[in-house]
Amino acid sequence: MSVIASFIPGRLRLRSSLISSAGTRDVIIRALLSLPFVTSLTPTPSTGSLLILYRAAALPLSRLLEVRPLLEELQTLEGQPDGPERLEAVKVLCGQIVCELGSDA
Repeated sequence: MSVIASFIPGRLRLRSSLISSAGTRDVIIRALLSLPFVTSLTPTPSTGSLLILYRAAALPLSRLLEVRPLLEELQTLEGQPDGPERLEAVKVLCGQIVCELGSDA
């Protein structure tokens, strides 16, 4: 399953078990909230879902697809045990995603 569950300009839903874990969810949310075009985040931990609302002009599908390899790498961390190593890896990948998406914001 892809981390990107749905995409409509201005609305993006991510799905990952990392969102079900409080520690990794908090890292992901903090990282995404640092992007100036993100207007709202709504996590649903029970389903591992994160709804992201943002200014549509700032994130066309083509830009989102540029970070897809990083999102897929983030997804590979789902199989790792919850702990400091996984948390650090999530922080690093989220930082890279924010750098890529925030570079032209």
